[in-house]
Amino acid sequence: MSATNTFTPTVTASPTNVTLPLTSVASPAIKLLQHDSFIQKFSGEDTDTYSPAQILQLSEDVLSNSQIHSGADKISFVRSHLVPGSLASDLMTAIAFDPKVLNYDYNQFKVNFLQIFGVPQPKDNFQWAFDAAQTMLHHFGNTDYRRAQARSAQLANQAVSSLKASWFQNDTLDEESFRLIMEFQYYIQLLNPEECHITSTLQYRKGESLLDFH
Repeated sequence: MSATNTFTPTVTASPTNVTLPLTSVASPAIKLLQHDSFIQKFSGEDTDTYSPAQILQLSEDVLSNSQIHSGADKISFVRSHLVPGSLASDLMTAIAFDPKVLNYDYNQFKVNFLQIFGVPQPKDNFQWAFDAAQTMLHHFGNTDYRRAQARSAQLANQAVSSLKASWFQNDTLDEESFRLIMEFQYYIQLLNPEECHITSTLQYRKGESLLDFH
């Protein structure tokens, strides 16, 4: 009786190419916030030479030609142009400059920035007149024509912004209001430093005279 050899074939399975569905993973957005070397860094310690209004204006000039539109980015842009370790930089830790607390409102940040460095812009404010008086006191007759032109333009911008808040009507200023404003400006410039300081704490509103004011 012959033995029967049982042959069991070995089957080798070839690897099957399995195509898995691709899951779309969104790459995190990377936002580059430019730093403009054209803008001088602000320390907040010598505001007569480089004012808070100037750093904000320079920043806004650059931002107007950029893709930066959100309040958070505008705040970050200004903060990036502060001198590290300076008074201005240290003040950014205060609640008044916390972007989250401000709800990323750049306009509120701007108001607080001007307020903390002594350039408030509330309605009926004449801070520009006192700034002009201080400029005359410290720089009258000793400023070259270029710096005089720059400082004059800055003071004029402050004056227009402040006056439009309460003295202009339909972008016009009547003759009587103009006379009162000029009288007030000359008055401030003629006061001695002590009287000028006292006067700066008071309000001067449309319809009032200097007799009511002081």
